[in-house]
Amino acid sequence: MSWELSHASASSASHSTTHSVPSSALVVYEFLITISNEIDIVWKRPVTVSAVLFGSIRWCMLLTATFELAPIIPNNCAPLYILIRVFLLIGYTQTALFSALRVFAISNRSHIWSLVVFALSMVPFMTNLVDAAMTKYTAVTDPIFGTTCDTNFPFSPQADNILTYITRSSLVLADTIVLVLTWIKTFGNWRRARSVNVQVSLTTCLLRDGQHHLFHSFVSGQHSPDANLQFC
Repeated sequence: MSWELSHASASSASHSTTHSVPSSALVVYEFLITISNEIDIVWKRPVTVSAVLFGSIRWCMLLTATFELAPIIPNNCAPLYILIRVFLLIGYTQTALFSALRVFAISNRSHIWSLVVFALSMVPFMTNLVDAAMTKYTAVTDPIFGTTCDTNFPFSPQADNILTYITRSSLVLADTIVLVLTWIKTFGNWRRARSVNVQVSLTTCLLRDGQHHLFHSFVSGQHSPDANLQFC
């Protein structure tokens, strides 16, 4: 569920056209081929918070990918990248809410576990918010890719590594909590099924619920079409 770190150095990083264009195009393609599924799953059913959140995650992904594909000119370098950062930060909040809602549903409406997972999942939002506020953007002319946007990061390599470890550790811990709670819930369902002589293997239950969590992690992790978030 983590969005990969992509620094050329601690002080500067160049926008990678060769990377952003294919990855953003892949997000757009995936959105288009699954729009019918979204309509059936989200919009043709009664409106719920989780359904609206899931739909908003997909559309935020599409907008982020669209902005990533936008051509860079000297006048739009900083505004374009700030806009991309805004949507990426929105994505962190959306996925944190999605994780918290899942925990709330599988932990017998436990507010404590939901808040813990939400707080851990919001760590990337805070670290990247600080980075976005301190980063400076400059348009430069590249002989191969044309106009690109250089980003000047204010952190030393040591500080960058510490923030990266903190961010990724929080996400790993949040995912671990979600997985453990999912397994506990699955084991309880398996025991109840066995008590009424319903023959189902524990492996089947784990695979089914594991696929549900994997799908949730995929939705969360695919929010950014370009792997250029600093601390995740």
